[in-house]
Amino acid sequence: MNGSISTRLSRRGQDHEPIAERFREEGRQQGKHQGATLVLERWLRLKFGALPDEVQCRIEQASEQTLLMWSERVLTADRLDEVLH
Repeated sequence: MNGSISTRLSRRGQDHEPIAERFREEGRQQGKHQGATLVLERWLRLKFGALPDEVQCRIEQASEQTLLMWSERVLTADRLDEVLH
């Protein structure tokens, strides 16, 4: 009897592992996105000054791929709109 309880508890723990891993992965992705957002905003402020609210909203809503592309454009752009086009 004790063995079957132990087996059931072990199985329940395994059932939750995929859920926990999914939450960990989502947390990692959110952290990665947040970091990329902060770096891009900092680079833009250093180069172009204060950012309009609409630009900050665009950055926060951008995909990771878009953030990377914009981060690369900061290096060669002379104007903010050249980065975000």
